[in-house]
Amino acid sequence: MSINSTRLDAYHYGALRGKLIATLAGTSPSRLASWNRRGLLEASFIKGRRGVPRLYSWVDYQKARAMVALLEQGVSAQRLGQQITALDEEVKGWWKLPLLAFQGHVIVPNDGGLGYTIVEKQGAADRFIRDALLVPRGVASDDVTLAIGIAHALRDEGPLGRLSEFDQFVTMDPKIQDGHPIIRGRRIETGMLLKLHEWGSSVSEMADRFTLTFEQVQAAIAFENAIAA
Repeated sequence: MSINSTRLDAYHYGALRGKLIATLAGTSPSRLASWNRRGLLEASFIKGRRGVPRLYSWVDYQKARAMVALLEQGVSAQRLGQQITALDEEVKGWWKLPLLAFQGHVIVPNDGGLGYTIVEKQGAADRFIRDALLVPRGVASDDVTLAIGIAHALRDEGPLGRLSEFDQFVTMDPKIQDGHPIIRGRRIETGMLLKLHEWGSSVSEMADRFTLTFEQVQAAIAFENAIAA
């Protein structure tokens, strides 16, 4: 896929740099590239740049997180594609769960046992909440049961994955600034703040310039430094 291809919806548009995704998912850029070659992830490419950097979409970011979690649960590398495909087929849009707007949602079986759906937890009947303990229904398999558990874990961890300790000040949403990390509640990218800091702007100067708190700017810089480490 070329970065100049016809723009896809916000969730599928490749804009997130590989180093960012790898760090938040708890893996390496080389493993992401391997998964891309195997067809488990899609990637856009920035031509003319050293090393042909890869960019990933929000959906592929969540797939990367899910596959890392599955590997940590003892699933073999050969079965990753099977489980992600099953989850895609059974639970439409499961990759939205880590977004702040969807963290109050759960995956529950459909009434007819033909798959699963995402519903607001507060609006779900008690019976559905009990069913959300992941008893397989219909065509669902043990693979789907495990993958759904992983999806719930990603929801609880939030949009920042392995750097969730920064979520008081930093967040991500594919519909805001192409999903790049931003100051929570603002459209200010953390990467821009780091760049300004590297160019000589102090934390106090940036806080005044963008009407941010000292803590917000500090967190943005610390977050970007954690990505680069």
